Amino acid sequence: MNTPIRSLAEFQYEVRSLKLLLLKLKFDRFAHQLQLLGKYNADQPRIPADQTGGGQWTDGAGAGDGSPLGAVTSAVSTILGTVESAISFVLAGGFTKDQMNMSVQDFTSQFCQGRINRELPGQFAFNTIEEIQNLAKQGSDAAIKCIKILKQDRFRK
Repeated sequence: MNTPIRSLAEFQYEVRSLKLLLLKLKFDRFAHQLQLLGKYNADQPRIPADQTGGGQWTDGAGAGDGSPLGAVTSAVSTILGTVESAISFVLAGGFTKDQMNMSVQDFTSQFCQGRINRELPGQFAFNTIEEIQNLAKQGSDAAIKCIKILKQDRFRK
């Protein structure tokens, strides 16, 4: 009988990490394309055609100086940073900071299918997820089971 090299949770973590890396690469490519587009700005002032150098740009306005394209590039970078930090936090603990303060009942009603209630230990309905994780760290089998079930994708909406 072959033993797995890594647990299912470790495998799922790795898959999610790879998805995050792919997302980051797509955002980086998009940001690079926006920067390339920034070399042409139809609204940039030009020297009148009847003067020497006519039609040439009069200053170096581009993607990084407050132009609309610069604002879009900056927004993409900000969004990428936010997505990266949010996803990495969820991957590390399985729940966001806001979810840690939710009761199990509130969490399941918002994020889980109703059938999860058939499997969850009922004594934790009004405890927060953080409280249950602390109990699980202390070795409570029921708390460990509760956290394990809450993390399963098969019960998520």
